[in-house]
Amino acid sequence: MFEIFSTVSADNARNISPVTLAFLGDAVYSLYVRERLVLTTNFGTGNLQKLASQKVSAHGQSELLEKLLPTFSEEEAEIYRRGRNAKKRN
Repeated sequence: MFEIFSTVSADNARNISPVTLAFLGDAVYSLYVRERLVLTTNFGTGNLQKLASQKVSAHGQSELLEKLLPTFSEEEAEIYRRGRNAKKRN
């Protein structure tokens, strides 16, 4: 089993595959988007799903990233570039 509230050292995090980090990042971002939608709208689940899908899509994430990229530190930008350039293995 695993610990729910465990932490990862910076060195260990640097050794995690960029594709794996993207997998985790997608989950975190999806949860954030869903939480914001639930707290700021009164829509039914069908509409919530449609809106969440638009934001969490590759296109939606790309739009957000263009706004965030100028605020990244050099280390954060390097991590982003590693993930963007990573090739996904099946």
